[in-house]
Amino acid sequence: TSVWKVSVDGGNPIPLATDAAEDYTPAWSPDGEWIAFQSTLTSERSEVWIMRSDGSEREQLTFSGGGSNWSRGPCFSPDGQWLAFVSNRDGGEGSDFGEVFVLSLLTDELIKLTNTGGRILDFRVTWGR
Repeated sequence: TSVWKVSVDGGNPIPLATDAAEDYTPAWSPDGEWIAFQSTLTSERSEVWIMRSDGSEREQLTFSGGGSNWSRGPCFSPDGQWLAFVSNRDGGEGSDFGEVFVLSLLTDELIKLTNTGGRILDFRVTWGR
């Protein structure tokens, strides 16, 4: 899978992240400047990355500890200062289950929001208002 950008008016698709076996679940920042996504670029399992909306300045944000650990399905907070995602870094009930975490994009603070015993499916989370 890959991440591509296409204008709503049509036109030629622009490849943004096509380097890994999995570049997946892109999420736009509220200001439209950044895209968060999950990728296997540096790991057999997915990690959360961020890049500029033109595909430049890619940076890996999560480091889940190797082995079968992963972090997936990022989503920006409405103010653009946090990313929520699901990770099995603290264990999971099965291979595709974990807990919800948030990462501060200002301070790199990582907070575990749920404590379900690893029962949250590894799909994109969303923010409520």
